Amino acid sequence: SPVQYKSAVYAGKPENSSFLKRMQVRITDLPENAGVLIVDASENELDKKKKWLNDFVIRQGKTMLVLWPDENSDLSWLPGKIMAGKALERKEKIFKVILSAEEKQNKLLNGITSEDMYFKFFRDEIPLIRKAGSGKIMLSGLLAEIPAGQGKIIICQLNPDQHENERSFGKVYRFWANLFTSLSVALDSRLNLYWNGLEISQREWLFEIDPENAGIKTEWFQPAFNDNNWKRLKTGKSWESQGITSENPALPGPPHTSYNGNAWYRLHLDIPEKYLKSDLYLEIGAIAGEDTVWLNGSLIGTTSKKTAGSKNYYQAFRNYKNPSGLLRGKNNVIAVCVYNEGGFGGLTKWPVRISPADQPYDTVLFPLEKNRKQGDPYRYVMW
Repeated sequence: SPVQYKSAVYAGKPENSSFLKRMQVRITDLPENAGVLIVDASENELDKKKKWLNDFVIRQGKTMLVLWPDENSDLSWLPGKIMAGKALERKEKIFKVILSAEEKQNKLLNGITSEDMYFKFFRDEIPLIRKAGSGKIMLSGLLAEIPAGQGKIIICQLNPDQHENERSFGKVYRFWANLFTSLSVALDSRLNLYWNGLEISQREWLFEIDPENAGIKTEWFQPAFNDNNWKRLKTGKSWESQGITSENPALPGPPHTSYNGNAWYRLHLDIPEKYLKSDLYLEIGAIAGEDTVWLNGSLIGTTSKKTAGSKNYYQAFRNYKNPSGLLRGKNNVIAVCVYNEGGFGGLTKWPVRISPADQPYDTVLFPLEKNRKQGDPYRYVMW
């Protein structure tokens, strides 16, 4: 018989529910109408959580999904002895789970494979579930399933927000999509079966180095700025590989073998009328350096060591929303200021495109990585 997908209801801190909106989980305000009761592990709205557990899980057989408890979380209100122990410290950068034969047969894990549980972490700790009362711990501590009266409790430690701007985000997104599907939670997302974006990866951009950091002060990001004498560079490769190798004398330290410091890219482009009727996003596969991006003179996004992590900012996928009404049909100007302090710099990875929707980072339509080496967890594009 057809699966009856239902809404979910949420209780807890608002910031812990942001990923539900991103995944377009159908949310209701009425727990009696919800198929799954989603709660975080904080003490926010604790009385409501206890009531939901007693009235709807234990008595009516519904499922409660508990998000991301840590060693400081008080889980005594849940049945049985449940503990999310102190995070496991790991020196290696890869987290890998091989699904057991029992886990492969568990309907809760339908669609989830060992490859999904094989990704790089740019952190030193991974939170794990240590004890699950009379329930069972799965995926090496990332998931637990616990009986509670007529219903059950699911505890999950895989937090999508921790993977933001990391290449593991696509796999975490896939994991949650499968988990929600297994729990019969309705998702209102719509994935087009064709690409409907404006591909600009092959375009040449105007380029100029900025060793004296004059670009911000003299507003090189403004559409009217005169860039007639700038060089032309391609995206998908570093500026060094295109002849930009002169040393920046303003940088301290030993002599450099290539240009480091601030540099600017500018692109003039027209936007077809059909793209102006919906929200648009500028997508760049990766930028080797910290970047700040303007569209028609207005700031639309930035990525730095602070926002993306010192080990990841240079390979993070950029996805910047263009504010409503900012784009126009003719003579748009995108300006990108890149600060690179060592190694190769520039707009180093495709795709570069204007997208009509906020797309997941790693899908069959928009894969980020291809033909990677054996042993690299990103050699699999699993969407």
